[in-house]
Amino acid sequence: MNQQLFRTRRTIQQRNYLLVLILTGPLVIPFIQVFHFNSVLTYPFSHDTPTKIESVTKQLPNQTNYSYQPTQLSRIPIKNQNTSYITGHSLEFQEKNTTIPILPGPNIDHQPFRILGDDDFITQGWPGSGTFQDPYRIENLNINASGTLSDCIEIRNTQAHFIIANCNLFEAPYMFGIHLFNTVNATLRNNTCWSDNTGILMCGCSWTTIQNNTFIDNNYDIQFYDSCQNNLMRFNTFQGYYHGVYIYSSHNNTIANNTFLSTNYPISLSLSHYNKLSNNTINEGHCGISLWHSNNNTITYNNCQSREAIELEHAASNLIQHNTLFSNWRCIDLYSSSLHNKIINNTGKADFRFITAPIEHVVLVNNSLIDCGIEFSYLLPNINQSNFQGNTINGQPIIFCVNQTNAAIPANAAQIFLFNCSNIQIENRYMSAFTTSVLICFSTNIRVQQSLFYLHHRYSCGTRLEFSDSCTITCNRYRQHDPRDGEGLTLISSRHCQIIQNQFDNCDYGISITQCAYIEISENRFTHNWIGIRATSFETITISDNLCEFNRVGIYCNNGRAYSILNNICSNNENNGIEMYGNEDGFMYNNTCEFNEVGISLLWERSCIITDNVCIGNSDSGIWGAELSWLNISSNVCSNNSVGIYLEYMEDNNECAVSHNLLIDNGHGISLVQVHYIDINYNNCSQNLSSGINLQEGSLNFISDNFCVNNFGRGIQVQNENSARIFFNILADNEYGLFLYNSSTNNQIVNNIFIENRITNCWDEGEANVFQRNYWSDYVGWDLNGDGYGDIPFIIPGSAASQDPFPQGLNFNVSFLLVLAFTAIFLPITIMAILGWRLLISNKNSTG
Repeated sequence: MNQQLFRTRRTIQQRNYLLVLILTGPLVIPFIQVFHFNSVLTYPFSHDTPTKIESVTKQLPNQTNYSYQPTQLSRIPIKNQNTSYITGHSLEFQEKNTTIPILPGPNIDHQPFRILGDDDFITQGWPGSGTFQDPYRIENLNINASGTLSDCIEIRNTQAHFIIANCNLFEAPYMFGIHLFNTVNATLRNNTCWSDNTGILMCGCSWTTIQNNTFIDNNYDIQFYDSCQNNLMRFNTFQGYYHGVYIYSSHNNTIANNTFLSTNYPISLSLSHYNKLSNNTINEGHCGISLWHSNNNTITYNNCQSREAIELEHAASNLIQHNTLFSNWRCIDLYSSSLHNKIINNTGKADFRFITAPIEHVVLVNNSLIDCGIEFSYLLPNINQSNFQGNTINGQPIIFCVNQTNAAIPANAAQIFLFNCSNIQIENRYMSAFTTSVLICFSTNIRVQQSLFYLHHRYSCGTRLEFSDSCTITCNRYRQHDPRDGEGLTLISSRHCQIIQNQFDNCDYGISITQCAYIEISENRFTHNWIGIRATSFETITISDNLCEFNRVGIYCNNGRAYSILNNICSNNENNGIEMYGNEDGFMYNNTCEFNEVGISLLWERSCIITDNVCIGNSDSGIWGAELSWLNISSNVCSNNSVGIYLEYMEDNNECAVSHNLLIDNGHGISLVQVHYIDINYNNCSQNLSSGINLQEGSLNFISDNFCVNNFGRGIQVQNENSARIFFNILADNEYGLFLYNSSTNNQIVNNIFIENRITNCWDEGEANVFQRNYWSDYVGWDLNGDGYGDIPFIIPGSAASQDPFPQGLNFNVSFLLVLAFTAIFLPITIMAILGWRLLISNKNSTG
């Protein structure tokens, strides 16, 4: 044998594989043929007499009419060693001996060639006469097309019978191993095509048999285009890396008993109808069988193991029956208007779902599911219950209840579907959610209680409610073995539901709520979830008395209206204890957010009240907000955070106020960055490491009546701030009482009290800042006229050379000083008492 053949392989391993294949082919192929053709092959189709397929017109979902007028399918023999017949268009093969043996022999090297009509078989000297009994024979050739832009073999416009057998066709990276155009009566058998763009390409060809061929490392192994009809493809082996069989706009073909190894897309049909796919073995691959805009195809008795076994897109009225499907994603996926399909008597095992399908016009009967479940891509209130019968998961029944009241659910149900039902109770269950364990749709007064839902992966869901009202979910536990996978409880477009005293562990979302109204979530516990409670696009929701700890986010609300978040404890979450984004008309009261990254996060919030919350020990901010409007942040306690209250990026006319908050032992007590027109008043900002109040890059903010005492840095510091009004604040025992950086201009500092700050009461490096009527503990002037103001100005230290022309000092109101002294003594005691009480309550709730 010519050893030059094997030097064309790309790797040593490929050369060795092909050498064994070619050397052993003469011995193995007869054995395979005898095994196949002398076995009794049984199929579920009649084959008594030839049948005629009547003209069929099918109205597709896109309203396009596809009409077929197939011809009489007579008993046309298929040419091989033990010739079989196609009877009608069944897959029933009848055995018959043939007088045309094609014997493998030593291959000879040959150049690529073309046949452009029946006469070329004669002029080129190919043996045979072109009849069924004596076809033209092209056999035992080695054709290397490397370095050319030619097909190995190209045959066009022929009616004669011909056979291409036992050929090695390779290295056509831009062209095809075998290219047939407008041919009939061809047999392609026992050939090996490798490293071609396409192993076999057929356009407009009919009555072709493709059998016992081997395809290795082609972009496409076999392609049909432009109305290839009534072709048979069987007993071939595909070992490519992209497409195995790709059929486009071709109908009434049979693909049977083929083996696909390591091919991304083993079988793909596009705009192709009435094809039969049977008894194929598919190992690995991205999608085993794919149908796109293809209708009335039959997929039966296939054994498919791939990432996604069968996928239908815009494909209608197909039959998927008696297949064995193993998938590490989904066994069957029907989407994009894939209606009127029948899924019957299949066995499927998948890592995620057996099937994802529209519930409308799908028949799902007698399927055996292993470690997976059923998922519907969209739902309807009324369905035909008879379309969903006899399905099981690991031998346990899948229950469909439609239009039932007070129905009893079997105790061994593996998956429960309720459609348009009422007054049903599901309790004391252990349900292992491969997809959704309990699906409640268009139903009322359903109660799920005292059950354990075990989630297997992130596509699992313990309980799911859609378009359902007045349901109660209580005293259940939802958990996932692997951290942060699956959704415990999901509500979509549901109203007046209660979720009480459940526990959610290791879920993606403990509770997920979308487009719901009047929902109560109370007394639940959320631990180690991605998000404990997630609510989006909601109206009127109450979240109260829940414990959210060790999640990424404890409570997350987005794009909702009218929320009440009360008495929750959110602690030790990786990111935010409570995160609010784009909501309005909310009330957040008496929550404890401790040891998170941010205690309470507010973004794009409108018309909300944030009051009486405790934010302690958060690594970033106790309360953080940006782009807020019409917010009132009041009476909160923020301690031991990087920043107590941190607001940024708030434009003019935001109408926000921060008042009466207790901010101690933080980095900054209050920090405003690029904030304008906000009121900061009556806050206690004391004992912070950097400053009591930090103003930066904003304007026209009103800072009044705040108590900034004993901060290790500045009482108030102003950076690149202009036109702020700093009135009636008490600044005592800080490093600096007030520090204005050189970029701060036109700020007004009026009627403030500066007492015994350690370096200096005030330092001004800015420009055009105005000081008036402030009390200065280090003022050494006099008041001879007795008007309460010093007779000489107070000079402000710093490069700005500012002064207060009406300082107060010598004749400062004694009663005010007594009040100040009382506050300085007893306020720390009051603070410690409040914090101690809050921590006591927090520890009690955490351990309870």
